[in-house]
Amino acid sequence: MTTQTFEDRLGAAFESWADEATVEVDSMILAAALPSSRGWSWRVKHVMPRFGVARLALALLLLAALLSALVVGSTLVHQSRTYDGRFVPQPDMSALRDHAILLTLRDGNVLMAGGDSLADPTSVQIFDPVTSTYQEVVGDIPTGGGSAIQLTDGRVLLVSLRRQDALGSPVFLVDPSLRATRQILSEQQAVRLWGAGATPGLAMLPNGQVLMTGSNDVNGRALLFDPQTETFAETATVSKPRIDHATFALRDGRILIAGGSAALYVAAPTYGSDGDFDDVEIYDPATGLFSAAGTMPTVRGPTWAAATADGRVLLVHVGDTSTAFGEEPAHPVAMDLFDPTTGTFSALDGQRWFGPPTMTAIPNGSVLLTGMSLAVAVEGGLPNGSAWGAVFDPIAVTTTTVHAPRELFPQGVVLNDGQLLLAGGFANDSQLIRDGPVSWVEIFR
Repeated sequence: MTTQTFEDRLGAAFESWADEATVEVDSMILAAALPSSRGWSWRVKHVMPRFGVARLALALLLLAALLSALVVGSTLVHQSRTYDGRFVPQPDMSALRDHAILLTLRDGNVLMAGGDSLADPTSVQIFDPVTSTYQEVVGDIPTGGGSAIQLTDGRVLLVSLRRQDALGSPVFLVDPSLRATRQILSEQQAVRLWGAGATPGLAMLPNGQVLMTGSNDVNGRALLFDPQTETFAETATVSKPRIDHATFALRDGRILIAGGSAALYVAAPTYGSDGDFDDVEIYDPATGLFSAAGTMPTVRGPTWAAATADGRVLLVHVGDTSTAFGEEPAHPVAMDLFDPTTGTFSALDGQRWFGPPTMTAIPNGSVLLTGMSLAVAVEGGLPNGSAWGAVFDPIAVTTTTVHAPRELFPQGVVLNDGQLLLAGGFANDSQLIRDGPVSWVEIFR
């Protein structure tokens, strides 16, 4: 049996349209658009008696659909990428950063900003993972963590949390093309919108606006940011004044809000002694309303979310206070799976990891774990304070050990080719558990 190439199958599809008038197709154009292991050319034939123009238009639409499918397929190649578990060092950032703000831009570069540092304010950089080079962005932001999202026009909305004095979280617009930063909301204005010491969760809506959820006062607030007018407007309120919650865009355009905690000064008695939340809400852009989506079986408090390979959402509470490191068996991390199609939850058993991890989502649905070992956490564990690495599959519920990164608790993002970039964190010293922020950058391959 002869195996047909993609080009042969595509040509045969067009040959079947008809067998009369002939239109030549430039093979050079197709060679630039379609992958090929050999030179080739073929003819597209179509019938143009009564519906010739419509048939030709339909044929062109078919070609566009095939090319679109091919492009989509190429962007999904990294989802089946094989990782060898190595961390490859890259040139250092210009600033020391713990809890750095990292964002992969659509052009493949990575925005690096903020983070707890020895300097305040701190710089903004753009890293090119292909050339391993940096470009400095004009304009600093306050030292501290935060969140960022790229707008449809290419600019980046960045919210910076000044951790040192727990004031408001100023908002900036970063233009990667101009390498420039501009502040659009002051700390005092941010306090009036969502309270002091809070960083809203960010999610892109289908209309290009950004949903901002989270507040550190007695009111549960949600705002819409309009990139065209650069203004903030209140939308429907969330049920609770959440901070440190998960904000996750579902495939159907709705936004999932999960867990989080209340500000300490409003936690009791309204939200219990610890102020940790275990409920989930969903924002529907079509109605502009939030609706309750149930209670997580095990996760509560500060929550992190990632997509799984089967379309569900992994919800994680790192540092779960219901169990403690040192207990036998040690189950330090609470995890649930949420199915957005059915609105149901399922609990995952806690894992016997060496210590509390930071997590970076892998495109194939797994999660890269990087953490610090607590020798008492698991029998036969690593030396106290040393770094460790693993890949966790939430569907198979398996953990595979990989090499450890140089740093403790780095932030991570997925690059366009499927590799993971980790940056910042603390020095890895088995004697000094937290030896100060670092400027290190590594790529997980």
